[in-house]
Amino acid sequence: FSWSQISGPTATITNSSSANTSVTGLLSGNTYVFRLSAGDGKGGIGADDVQVSVQSPPSNLPAPWVTTDVGAVAAAGSATYNSSTATFTANGSGADIWDTPDEFRYIYHPINGDVTITARVASLTNTNAWAKAGVMIRASTGAGSQHAFTAVTPGNGLNFQRRTTTNGVSDNTAGGAAAAPYWVRLQRVGNTFTSSASTNGATWTTIGSATIAMGASAQVGLAVTSHADGAIATATFTNVQISTQAPSTQNPFP
Repeated sequence: FSWSQISGPTATITNSSSANTSVTGLLSGNTYVFRLSAGDGKGGIGADDVQVSVQSPPSNLPAPWVTTDVGAVAAAGSATYNSSTATFTANGSGADIWDTPDEFRYIYHPINGDVTITARVASLTNTNAWAKAGVMIRASTGAGSQHAFTAVTPGNGLNFQRRTTTNGVSDNTAGGAAAAPYWVRLQRVGNTFTSSASTNGATWTTIGSATIAMGASAQVGLAVTSHADGAIATATFTNVQISTQAPSTQNPFP
């Protein structure tokens, strides 16, 4: 007899023809079908299919935070919150946050008007040199939505990325060499979006600024894309702070 995979994201079957068969690499939120084929010793072959559904873990995010996959990701993401360490963990797949449509995992909540979001990207899985994690302000969860994004990557440093028109092309301003752990910030004042970053959360450097005619009602939050659709990148975020006041040049965390 032997086991084979019929459908679902690619998993790894070990010892497919033994009693010690195992399957690894199953992704939460996905359904798989595996087939057991066996001969009867007379030239005949029988087969039976088994369907396996892997449930996504509960997000346990504190209100008003919610989480979703944006775009047609090949592997479902997830998000959790550790209240003892005040750490958000986002697990996201997706081809990219760039051009249109976007594909990523988003942890966010609604806002209205001016806002500043600051976070420390404590870690990011290196699924690709262009995997991205950072802070975002977004018009909606539509894949082609207007947005602004301050991101850190494993191999391409800091970046201020934005889409100024719905379903339009994306723009990028490089912010220099960096990798997680790193502090990132995004501020909105009217239609002006300003991106900045810091090594320590105290001294900030502006990456760039752009005008986006986004509606007052929007979303603010944390984003991660693996830039390797079907693979999951994990990002952790600490020191997350959202304010409707303009940020100080000093450390905002007492």
